[in-house]
Order: sequence, then structure tokens, then C-alpha cells
Amino acid sequence: MAFTLQDLVRNTVVDASTTLMDSGSIEFLTSGSVVVATVFFDADSFGVSSLGTATANAIPNDENTNAGTVTQFRIKNLNGDILSSGSVSLIGAGGDFELSEVDFNIGDRLVVNSLTYTQPAVGA
Repeated sequence: MAFTLQDLVRNTVVDASTTLMDSGSIEFLTSGSVVVATVFFDADSFGVSSLGTATANAIPNDENTNAGTVTQFRIKNLNGDILSSGSVSLIGAGGDFELSEVDFNIGDRLVVNSLTYTQPAVGA
């Protein structure tokens, strides 16, 4: 039997979750868990949610990557605790986090153009 979360609940969950990301970071890693790039959230990482979705405020680029192929990510809070993680792929390839480039050389730039956080309305 599935259940449905109302927008009030969805927005509360999203806002609480994204507040934990304030001043945190996103690490992009190889399959061997070597960090290729890290980008940092500002103190106010996301806007206020609506209909269960919040959009991240501007995320500065990593202007000096390490070499490697990015296959996974970790979102961390200010204290370095891992809040979430998942797969990375090229745009359209179905990763949890999609980038326009996943193969990096030393000194390349990693850009996060946009990021949204969504709490689905329907659960199992």
C-alpha cells in the first residue's frame, strides 16, 4: 500500500534536510573513493522549498581538480558528516548526479550548474 505526503510535510522535510547542507560540501570521487573535486555550499545553501522541491543557491566551481573519472558523490555537512551519497554519470546517462564531464585532469574545472532536492509525494 502506498501513502501520500502532503506538501506541508514534503516542504518541512526538504527545508530541514537542505539546512543541514549549509556551509557543507559535495565531494566528487572515483570508483576507488579518491576525491577528484570538491565544491562548497554557501551558508544558505538552498532556497525555501515549494511543492517538495528546493533549488540550490549558486555553488562555486572547483577550479583545480585532481585527475580521475568521477563515478560517485558525497554531500557533507559543515562538520564533514556524510548526509547523502550516490552515483555520478554524464548528463542523460541516469546517474543520481549528472555532470557534463566526468573525466578530469589535474587543474581542470568542475562546474555544478544547478542542483535540486526533492521529497516525493508518494512513498511505498
